[in-house]
Amino acid sequence: MNSIMKDLAFVLLLGCFSGLSTAIDDETVEGRVTRIIDGDSILVTDSKSVEYEVQLEGIDAPEIKQDFGKESTEGLSKMLKDKTVRIHWKSKDNFERPLAQVYVGDRHINMEMIQTGMAWHFKRYNKDEELAKAETAAKHAMKGLWAKESPVAPWDYRKENKAPDKPLKR
Repeated sequence: MNSIMKDLAFVLLLGCFSGLSTAIDDETVEGRVTRIIDGDSILVTDSKSVEYEVQLEGIDAPEIKQDFGKESTEGLSKMLKDKTVRIHWKSKDNFERPLAQVYVGDRHINMEMIQTGMAWHFKRYNKDEELAKAETAAKHAMKGLWAKESPVAPWDYRKENKAPDKPLKR
């Protein structure tokens, strides 16, 4: 009987830890966008006044000082300014910002940024085939930054200007 109780306690304890792991690794928050930082970064404040600086996962937008940087930021602002959003993330970047999928209702903002040519698919850190297809379609349609003759990818711009990349923390 004692052995059965130990086994049961172990299973219950294991269940508690696996539930804790899920909560840490997979989080969803709803809040209001209080600031558009740039074309792939926002500040979201939840109902408890907790602020989250969020990186839109899977995309990389031109830097503010880069060609098309202001347009990209304005594009994201039109989609999100003062809107209530749902942010969902499984990991954070090296700056401890959630790498999140951002939604306004059923609208997937990360996808819309790529579809409208406001950002690149950040293939180095994200392998989502739907985002890759959306980027190809935006290129062919010459939308947004793809209307430029030779758009410079943000990671190349940062490298040339010795600015830090946006590496994924695992």
